[in-house]
Amino acid sequence: MANYKKENFISPVQAGDDVLKIKNKQNITTYLIRDVKCTVIESGVNVIIKQDSQAKEIILDFSTAIEAKEAGVLLRTALKSIVDMLETNGMNNIFADVRTSSITPTANQTVFDLSSLNIRFLINIYINNQIIINTNNSRYTYSNSVLTWLNQPFTLDEFDTIQIQYL
Repeated sequence: MANYKKENFISPVQAGDDVLKIKNKQNITTYLIRDVKCTVIESGVNVIIKQDSQAKEIILDFSTAIEAKEAGVLLRTALKSIVDMLETNGMNNIFADVRTSSITPTANQTVFDLSSLNIRFLINIYINNQIIINTNNSRYTYSNSVLTWLNQPFTLDEFDTIQIQYL
């Protein structure tokens, strides 16, 4: 049985917040996300949150894979709101601006070394200006500064443009 619902699992972000509160279906705060460097991954009915400052992953279970995918997008948006608010309050020395970098692959290229981008938090991947929803890591994986395209639902060619949005 799912413990989280996309409609209410995130406490609304308020002025001055520097953490994101995660609530279960009973409206009880179960987790505090303190690290905007976290990685958010949708896997089946789960949203997995990996914070650099914490060894343990946070796993949020939803009723369906579609709900988990939508919850992952909501979570990234809420984290971005906190970053924006902290920057507005003069704390941009702590959090970098959201950046976008473009890559043009070679035909059938699948592995991309992104170490030169110094990515702390991967927000979104776009191919030819279309956001790629990474349900169950079925489209790409990202680990240790390496983006691996899994050729789903298509292979990349030299005419494609990959845009990476990140902190």
